Amino acid sequence: MRMARTVVLIGALLACNRALAAEPCLQPLSRGNELDRHPSRFAKLVDQDPPESTKADGVKRFLPLKVGISDVANIDFYYIDFKPPSGETPETMFKKIRLAFPEFAAGKGAVKEFAFGPYRGSLDANDKFLKANTELWNKTEPLGALMTFLLGTKYPHSARLFAGDYQAAPGSVGLFEKAGDVQVTCASPTDFIFTTVDTKVGKVHPVAGNRGFGIQPNPDGTFRFYSMAADRQSDSFPVRLAGWTGDDVFCQGHDFWILFYSNMKSFLKTKNSAVLTNHGPVKYPFDENGNHPALDCTTSQK
Repeated sequence: MRMARTVVLIGALLACNRALAAEPCLQPLSRGNELDRHPSRFAKLVDQDPPESTKADGVKRFLPLKVGISDVANIDFYYIDFKPPSGETPETMFKKIRLAFPEFAAGKGAVKEFAFGPYRGSLDANDKFLKANTELWNKTEPLGALMTFLLGTKYPHSARLFAGDYQAAPGSVGLFEKAGDVQVTCASPTDFIFTTVDTKVGKVHPVAGNRGFGIQPNPDGTFRFYSMAADRQSDSFPVRLAGWTGDDVFCQGHDFWILFYSNMKSFLKTKNSAVLTNHGPVKYPFDENGNHPALDCTTSQK
């Protein structure tokens, strides 16, 4: 009897842990309120500040919103509604979309402008970082996965290693690309949060903050895939240099997400248009009157 009670107790504890792990990371903007840009709606992303003890191997420091250097913070919400294939659940569809991120992040045409993949320390096929992060990313809940975006900001060398495997635009690698590394710091089967990081290979991400991705069912039977973020310019020297020449890190980011969602639309085989809303930055620190635009990147939409 005592053994049976022990087994039941252990089973209950495991079930409890699974339930806790599966709790959503995000609270997306509700339907009909997609343009609500008050900072309070992005509180989870504003407050996400992972403990140092959770840093992945290769991470020198997390870059939460509070360590940014700009006096404005970007908050944005992008989404696309689509009809899911028969038999797909939000959980199964979300994982399929997430594992296709490299396809979405590649840009347009034969010349790949950007890229996405597991963080790696070398071009060795058995690189320990590559193997570990690939395994984590392929899980239903990829908590702790350290990933790399190849971005379009000016930087002299950090992308060489990454681009050697992901075939970025010939001639531009090492001249105009920068690796922006992110770690999954919250995860459930239907959403997750990337926190930007400073790593040994990719160095300092262009922005400091958090971006979440998620999926939710709509009342009409469609699914909504969305992403939302709260971030500020980081202390990356190349980004500050680009800013001095007139480039804006938030508008550059907006251009990237336009291409990302455009490629996703093709992947989902949907005729519905992705709704691309870059709300732009608001004054930071936030106050109760922070619900106003300070920058409009819509002229850069393609």
